[in-house]
Parts: sequence; C-alpha cells; structure tokens
Amino acid sequence: MKIASLSTARLRLSAPDARDIPEIVRLANNIEVVRTLARVPHPFGPEDARYFLDEVVPKEPTWRIGRKSDGALLGFVGLNPMEKPSVMERGYWFGQEHWRQGYATEAARAVVDHAFSKLGVETIVSGHFAMNPASGRVLAKIGFRETGRSKRFSQVAGEALAHVDVVLERSTWRGRAG
Repeated sequence: MKIASLSTARLRLSAPDARDIPEIVRLANNIEVVRTLARVPHPFGPEDARYFLDEVVPKEPTWRIGRKSDGALLGFVGLNPMEKPSVMERGYWFGQEHWRQGYATEAARAVVDHAFSKLGVETIVSGHFAMNPASGRVLAKIGFRETGRSKRFSQVAGEALAHVDVVLERSTWRGRAG
C-alpha cells in the first residue's frame, strides 16, 4: 500500500523499506518496548523485521518515523483498516531512547490529520495496555477519549492484559498536525 510522506516540525514520516531492518531489530529487540505492544514478539530478530515489512506494511498504512535533523529511525506509526472502511485503528511504537521527547504526539497528530483530511476516515480507534499510562497521555493530548476497558492479547505476555480503549471522531478533530 503506497503512503504519502508526511512532515512535521521535527519529523519526516515515510514508507519503511528493507534498509531499515538492522535498526528495526535494534529498536524492537528490547523487552521494555515490546511488552507494551500487542503483536510484536520477543526476542525480535531480522526475520521478524522482514515479516513486518513483507506482511504488515503492505496491508496497513505504516510510516517510518525519522528525525529530520539526522534521518535516524525513531519508530513507527500505522493505521490498521477495520471492517468498516471509514474506521481505522492507530498504533505506534518508538525505540526506548526516543521516549519522552514528544515524538509520539507529533507523529500521531500528523497521521491522524492525514487520515481525517486525506483518507476519508471518520473514526480512529486506539488504546493502550493499562500498565502503559504514558501511551494514554499521548492519546489524550491528541484528543482521544476513553470508551471503556477490555482485555487484549499480548504476544509477549502470552495472555490477555487489561486494555484501555479510546476513540477519536473526525467531527471532533481540529486538524492540529504540525
């Protein structure tokens, strides 16, 4: 699936490719990163990065998040198509050394704005494991509101974990990318 490149003040969001494999492995082969993700294994090796690029990226709009100043790969943000074409699920992850720098909020705003303004999306659902309140704060900053609690399977934990479900509607989005 071809995606548009997006740009923010500090970030360039673009299509990932095989050149990213070594850095994907380095960033994702960290239990602190993947324990907060639903469908990423640990340990994470080159074959997992290849699966991500060959099987996930073509089916789900996925952006490589790079820092403009040096091109460094920081993480990924994507949209997972849902049953209804007007609804997508947003997910993201960053290498641990890139946490707490505002990159997640900046990248997520750009993708949400793109989804609402260019892709015809009406509703974006998302969420986070309850043990990851930092992700909840990112979602709240963007405008997502909690819709409930559920259990979601974690590949790393091997079981369903407490999950906070959130939603953002196009009608309440104010186009705050930048």
